[in-house]
Amino acid sequence: MNRRSDDIEEENTYFRSDRIFYHAEMDGSMAGWYISMRGGNDYGPFPDKHVANTILESVIKRLDKRKENYEGEERRKMA
Repeated sequence: MNRRSDDIEEENTYFRSDRIFYHAEMDGSMAGWYISMRGGNDYGPFPDKHVANTILESVIKRLDKRKENYEGEERRKMA
């Protein structure tokens, strides 16, 4: 089956957006946008989806930077 590139893009977008969700308790408390991280940890509530997304992107950038630094240290040890 041939798939269109926009079908693939939609799947990628869905996967990424799956980390941000809206939640409120039955009584309306704890209402807001949350970020779901690996390990089952959820963080929030954030006042709107844009804020949650900005924070998620910041966390991802920090983790990527940390990974780059670690890999660089490992390469220097092996040299």
